[in-house]
Amino acid sequence: MILFEYISQTLERDITNIIWACSYLHIDAVIIPANPISKSYPDSIVCASLLQLSIKQKLAATQQCAITKELLFIPTIKTNNHTLESLQSAFLSLQYAHLFAVAIVSGDNHVDSSGLTTYDALLLLTEMSKRDSYFSTLRVFCAIESNLSRRTLESLQMKISFGVRDFITQPFYMITTDEQNRQNMKTNKHVQALHYEYFLKKIQNYIAMFLHEDYHKIHFFCGFLPLFRERTAKILHDKSLGIIIPKSYLEAIALNALEANTAIFHALRYYHYSISYLHFKDIQIFIESINTR
Repeated sequence: MILFEYISQTLERDITNIIWACSYLHIDAVIIPANPISKSYPDSIVCASLLQLSIKQKLAATQQCAITKELLFIPTIKTNNHTLESLQSAFLSLQYAHLFAVAIVSGDNHVDSSGLTTYDALLLLTEMSKRDSYFSTLRVFCAIESNLSRRTLESLQMKISFGVRDFITQPFYMITTDEQNRQNMKTNKHVQALHYEYFLKKIQNYIAMFLHEDYHKIHFFCGFLPLFRERTAKILHDKSLGIIIPKSYLEAIALNALEANTAIFHALRYYHYSISYLHFKDIQIFIESINTR
């Protein structure tokens, strides 16, 4: 399953861009972030609702239904931008707009943050589910950091206990684990950047052994944010946003960014993943170059 995180611009442009992306990638769902990079954008629920309807109508009119027949639109709710009252209104808006999925994130702390977390949102959603079955069938996506720290595992356990079954990781820039890397990780407990293959196996073992859940029913989407400039990658790494960018990736994009990102993309084909971008023009060039259809 492929998720595509799309930053809204204008309705007409968004329709064109999303249909274009779907013609190259087998996209299953479009995630609309809530004010990414702490900038103001149109409301994600409004965008998801309008895009769901408009793209369906556009494709029906042009007889391109096969491209995005099952396309799911997932607005993001950033909890620390809400009070409990406005958070409840946001959930009611999902129902009003006939949306069937939502991504819930806590967001970055700032001076105007409400302090509400993903835990508060899931607790509220549980209470609302007792009054209306819509909320119990709502598909909820949550974020997970790209490490195996105690905090990450405790957060995962809490979300699974609320019934969350879909998790999107922070971006990974190393996917498969060869034998040499396996040996390095056994002898060095302080390896910063994990390979996704290793991360996923450890998480699945934790779910099975400690949470006593069937990990086959819990879906992980490997985050992939292709970067095309070494300077941008270094800035992201230094900002400590939870994105760990290994030296090998920095060196690879310095030599040939397109080849470096294409190698990661091809490795991701064996997993569920979520692809995002900083600049749409960059992702256009990248998607056209890989041309998976």
